[in-house]
Amino acid sequence: MRAEHYKDATSGRFSLGNVGLEWLAPSFVLLVFCWGVMFLFQIRPLYQMIVLGNLVVWPFFTFSFLHDAMHLRDFWMARVPLINRWFRRARRLHDIHHHSVNGTGHMDTNFSIGFFLFDWIFGTLATRHRPLNRKGLAIALQRYKLTMSSGSLRGESTAEGEAGFQ
Repeated sequence: MRAEHYKDATSGRFSLGNVGLEWLAPSFVLLVFCWGVMFLFQIRPLYQMIVLGNLVVWPFFTFSFLHDAMHLRDFWMARVPLINRWFRRARRLHDIHHHSVNGTGHMDTNFSIGFFLFDWIFGTLATRHRPLNRKGLAIALQRYKLTMSSGSLRGESTAEGEAGFQ
C-alpha cells in the first residue's frame, strides 16, 4: 500500500493538484454561495478573504498533500516526534478506508483524510479492519476496469482477474 511516489487518481484528466472536477465543481458552487451570504450580511472584505482563503487552502492541503502522504513510504510526518503518533493513527484509519468495501463496491468508512471527528459524528468511523468483501471488491474491480495480480492493482479488466474474487 505504500510507495516511493504516489500516482493520483486524476492523472490524464482535468484537476487542480490532484483534486478532480468531481470535487472542484461542487466546491465552486459552495464558495460562491458562501461569498454571497457574506456579501449579503455585509461582512468586511478582509474577513471574506480570510474565510474564502481557508475554504480553498484547507481542501488542497488535505487532498493534495496529506492524502498523498498517507500512501508514501517513510514520510517525514511519521518520524517527527510531535506529530508521528497522530499521523500513524490517521494513516491506519485511512488504510481501513481503502480496504473497507461495501456490497456495491464503494468504500463506506473513514472518509476524513486525517481528522476523523465528522466520521465519528456521522457514524462512518471504523477503527478495525473488516473481513474482505469479495463480492464488493469484484464489483469495484469491474466498475473501475481493474485487475489484481500478485497483490497489486492493474488498470485493465480481464475475466481472470475478476474470477479470482468471486
